[in-house]
Amino acid sequence: MADIRNENFGCNVIGGPVYGGTFVAGRNARVTAMPRPANPLDQRPALVIAHLPWQMKTPRAIGYWQQLYDEGFVNNECMTLKGRADSAMMAQRLARALDIREVWKTFEQLWGITNLHGSLNKALDTDGGWRTKEVLDRIFGREK
Repeated sequence: MADIRNENFGCNVIGGPVYGGTFVAGRNARVTAMPRPANPLDQRPALVIAHLPWQMKTPRAIGYWQQLYDEGFVNNECMTLKGRADSAMMAQRLARALDIREVWKTFEQLWGITNLHGSLNKALDTDGGWRTKEVLDRIFGREK
């Protein structure tokens, strides 16, 4: 709750939260609100890309990584936070978008997951795979 002090009358008004600026409340009463709290999204760590292969460090690639990070698919070090099936879908879509030829080898080495290709078919058969596909379509555009 905000503790707002009415400066003209010297009393405290409990209520809130009320953010930003000075407000007029009643006759000649000036109420100053507390500052807006920081947005937790602004306090997240920045992406770390030093360990990525060169194809994944281009400005276009960094844009994709940032969107995946914002959607909760990867952490700030571009390591997958999803299961094998969703990770396989993400790897395939990212590889297509960035023209990476050795899709599975590249992402298996990056994430330390084996047999991603085998997990792709499982991803397409599950309901969760379709939800993931919708988010990936939003990031990379719809597949043709």
